[in-house]
Amino acid sequence: MLANPDKVRAGIEAMIEQEREGAYRDPNRESRVWQEKLAEADRMHSNHQEMAVKGFMILNELRRRLEELENTRTTATREFTNPSAP
Repeated sequence: MLANPDKVRAGIEAMIEQEREGAYRDPNRESRVWQEKLAEADRMHSNHQEMAVKGFMILNELRRRLEELENTRTTATREFTNPSAP
């Protein structure tokens, strides 16, 4: 190993990258994160509707934002119910 420090460095960097990408995940933590995302999407949905009712947002903008929230909810629900394996 000492004869090839570049190979050792590359291996360590690969391990660090795996850690960053979530190769070693905490399933409980991930579940909490996705639950929080679902709750936030619900709050934002209500807030956007209220803004539209009060005239602070036009219907096209409301429609676009609600569609984005629905995409977020779909992803969060999928990840929460079927977390990827470590």
